[in-house]
Amino acid sequence: MICPGPVVSNVAKNAMNASGQKAEIEHTDNTKRLSTDRCARLICIATANKLSQVWLALNPILAMHYFYQYAPTISRFILPKLFNRDFYNKLRDQK
Repeated sequence: MICPGPVVSNVAKNAMNASGQKAEIEHTDNTKRLSTDRCARLICIATANKLSQVWLALNPILAMHYFYQYAPTISRFILPKLFNRDFYNKLRDQK
C-alpha cells in the first residue's frame, strides 16, 4: 500500500470550488509538497524492495500521520487542541 501525501500536481488547478468554478490553484516546487519526480522515484524504490506499506510526505504531514496511526486515542484529543481548522487549511493550500 502506497500512501502519498501532498504532491506537486495539476489536480488542484483542475478541481472545482464550492461555487462550481475551476479552483485554478497552482502548486509550485517551493511549497511544502513532494515533487512529482521524487514521489515517482520513491514509489519505484519501494516497489523494487517489495515494501508492503509506504508513506510518502514531508514534515509536518508525515509526523502527524504517524501520530494518528500509532497513537490514535491520544491524537484524537491532543492534535485538535494544538491544530485548528485554519492550520489544516494552510497546510492544504500552502499559503
